[in-house]
Amino acid sequence: MLEIPFKNFSSFTEDITLDGKPYIFEFNFNSRGDFWTLSLYDREQHPLLEGRKIVLNYELIKQFTDERMPPNFLFSIDSSLTNFSDLVQDDFLNGRAFLIYNGET
Repeated sequence: MLEIPFKNFSSFTEDITLDGKPYIFEFNFNSRGDFWTLSLYDREQHPLLEGRKIVLNYELIKQFTDERMPPNFLFSIDSSLTNFSDLVQDDFLNGRAFLIYNGET
């Protein structure tokens, strides 16, 4: 398992290798709607997934059949596993929530 790191910015990218394959993760916080989105690109910056809302306790990528996508599960969890309210901007930084990939790094 791998915890996907978050930065203290409302928009940022991360280069992350999952199951031996490099990906570009782009995170954006929508201040108007008060939610995070995820976009995922291959190494050549071809879009694989764009603007996916990150929702607590919900798998984000496995339902897509594109063979270029990471093959395992990506989900956000609440650290207490009891709070099912929506995410707010600082939740990934203050330890309330984590974005987890269930595969190899």
